[in-house]
Amino acid sequence: METHNFEIRKHLLEYDDVMNKQREIIYGMRSEILEGESQQETIQEWIDELTTGVLDSYAPEDAHAEDWDLAGLTEGLHRQFDVRPAPASFKEATSRDGLEELVRGAVSDRYREREEELGADLLRMLERREMLIIIDTQWKDHLLSIDHLKEGIGLRGYGQRDPLTEYKREAFELFQEMVDRVKATVVERLFKVQILREVAFEDPGAAAPSTTWESREAPRGETPSIARQPAAPQLRAPDGRKVGRNDPCPCGAKNQDGSPKKYKRCHGR
Repeated sequence: METHNFEIRKHLLEYDDVMNKQREIIYGMRSEILEGESQQETIQEWIDELTTGVLDSYAPEDAHAEDWDLAGLTEGLHRQFDVRPAPASFKEATSRDGLEELVRGAVSDRYREREEELGADLLRMLERREMLIIIDTQWKDHLLSIDHLKEGIGLRGYGQRDPLTEYKREAFELFQEMVDRVKATVVERLFKVQILREVAFEDPGAAAPSTTWESREAPRGETPSIARQPAAPQLRAPDGRKVGRNDPCPCGAKNQDGSPKKYKRCHGR
């Protein structure tokens, strides 16, 4: 009995080891973001990777030009990057290399436009903020998926398969799928998000995410979330001045001890 229990504990430790490695990756990236490190290089890598994915889906390298799905490619680019190349431009691309150059140029031009629209500093801040929001959301969903996987992994033994081996394989696949969703969703939102300029924008490293922007459309496979809803209007003091976060809330709310409730604890949340 003791040997059997030891084996169970050993397997549980190995299960935890798989998750610890995944946590190291996620928490390492979160730390970089919260410390204010620029994520521009990472975002560019994701854009390049996603561009290749869209191209491979509709115009594989081993396919002839006449077999390319240019209509699907156009929609795929619009969905992921908010880019819709003119149909006439595809006529100039007679090879996969030529098509790739055209597509990458269109995507790069669009992101350059975003930087001009928002300003470099604001875009860098937006990159960090979107990454943090999406990583946190997807990581929570991933943990739920892992819990479900653990609950049913023992059944693999009935199929003459090692539960631990199957767990490691499926946990890796779930993690990779989560990473892919993070990349696609972050990049999609960066290309489509609209800033509400009348609302103060805060860096992820300075405060918790707040409602400072909205998206033109909900990301693929995701319902609109509070992060994209318009922010509530800020209250002002009777004399018209802007209320500080530590000032008493203009609504007059009181704490349990009768003292004025601070704005940051009331309408400034």
